[in-house]
Amino acid sequence: MSNEKKSALSKSREENGGLWQAIKYVFCTMSAGIIEFALFTILLHVLPIDPHKTINFVQELPLRNFVATIISLCVATLWNFTINRKFTFKSAANIPRAMFLAFLFYVPFFPLKLWLNGFLPLYFAKNAAAQAGMTPLMYVNAHKYIAIIVEVFTLLLNGVCEFCWQKFVIYRNQINTNEDAQKIKEKAE
Repeated sequence: MSNEKKSALSKSREENGGLWQAIKYVFCTMSAGIIEFALFTILLHVLPIDPHKTINFVQELPLRNFVATIISLCVATLWNFTINRKFTFKSAANIPRAMFLAFLFYVPFFPLKLWLNGFLPLYFAKNAAAQAGMTPLMYVNAHKYIAIIVEVFTLLLNGVCEFCWQKFVIYRNQINTNEDAQKIKEKAE
């Protein structure tokens, strides 16, 4: 590639940095979403937890959903943090500080996600359960796709909110500071 083309490409990336980051973030986060969704779905079906057992955390919800949400969210968050730090934001930011800020995002979001994953399936199943002569919990346990649809919704909400948090809080002044970003910058000059 000629120096002129490299310079034009570098200038285009700088001008459209937000859009390019958003595109990379979507693809990296889709991989985390796939991990979270797959793990949540598997755990929902294989966890050896009584399907009628509930827990009171933010509200009463099925214990199996609670445990599946915690495990899948933790695994996906670690993956998402690592891959977006390296490829999307190309940040050399202090890792413990960045991870602490990522943790702070989940202080309010995790209870919200649990509430949504616990409340919405039961809410959506309420009328159908009444018609079937079942409790909403029994109906959701018999129709796991309801919990899975709600999980997809919360994944999308998580992705949008977390992009904003990472871009404007965690990596605010640390974007394009890692070795890869510096090499690209040197090649463009």
